[in-house]
Amino acid sequence: MQVIQFIASRGYGGAEKVFVDLCNNLSKVSDINLEIILLENNMIEDKLNKNIKIHLIKDRSRLNPFLYTQIIKIVKNKIIHTHSAKASEIIYKLSKFVEFVHLATKHNTRKGKVFNKIKHVTAVSKSVADSIKYKNKIKIIYNGITPKILTKRDHHDSIFNILAVGRLDKIKGFNLLIDEISKVNKEYILNIVGEGKEFSNLNSQIIKLGLERKVRLLGFKKEIPQLLSDADLVLITSLDEGFSMVALEAVYYSKLLLSTKVGICKEILPKKLIFDINNISQTVENVIDSYSSYEDVFLYVKEKYREKFLLNNITNEYIDLYRSIGQS
Repeated sequence: MQVIQFIASRGYGGAEKVFVDLCNNLSKVSDINLEIILLENNMIEDKLNKNIKIHLIKDRSRLNPFLYTQIIKIVKNKIIHTHSAKASEIIYKLSKFVEFVHLATKHNTRKGKVFNKIKHVTAVSKSVADSIKYKNKIKIIYNGITPKILTKRDHHDSIFNILAVGRLDKIKGFNLLIDEISKVNKEYILNIVGEGKEFSNLNSQIIKLGLERKVRLLGFKKEIPQLLSDADLVLITSLDEGFSMVALEAVYYSKLLLSTKVGICKEILPKKLIFDINNISQTVENVIDSYSSYEDVFLYVKEKYREKFLLNNITNEYIDLYRSIGQS
């Protein structure tokens, strides 16, 4: 089975990581002949397995015919799986002139009117599926990971350790988290991991509230699984979220996860583990006072979804879908 994967972005964020993980896993499947289309000068290529055939194309305007002539010969009579709006729009336009099977995946709730037009669509969560107009043709396939085996750490700080992870953007709600956490009358340390344009504003907010010893902006960190494992509480404070890889990783590594009602969290977390963005301080105090009761609820979530979110199982869902649409 000949399958092309295409994402039209140069950076490396959540959707790109999902793309890389899926491609690397598909490249190990014996009956899949996998090829990938990427834009030149991207941050994705060096993270892909070396045995994958990669086609690099110039990033041109979607109105430029030369953009499409670069792709025509690659995709003809194959299954092409596009990720996010730009790649999906390019291939949708091309489908009017060239014969192939097109599957498009929507990774977030924003943008993407093109997904209303494409015959075969997947969404990474129910929230994302609900953002598409024609819902009868959408299949929800969650993201997946291959969990790492972590080194057990014997030392544990007695101060309650809270962790938040994500790009430093207003949509992640970190400014609200910092404001609310300043009202908590308990001993804690809050570590915020990530980079982004809001770093300076968040740092100024921390100083203004006198939280330098309690709240730390750690910047980019590679060892996210270990940080999730070390934390007593992981918080997702996003105002909007398509899926949340942090939530997915928390299922495997964290002791306790609480979240706003966004993305995959509102699908897998019970009410006890969902909080209002403007009531974080009270929620954190409740958790510290009754930690074991919250931990038990999250343990149930972990046991229920660990198998579901394994990358091998997610990959098999896509392979079954490729076979199905390839025959239709």
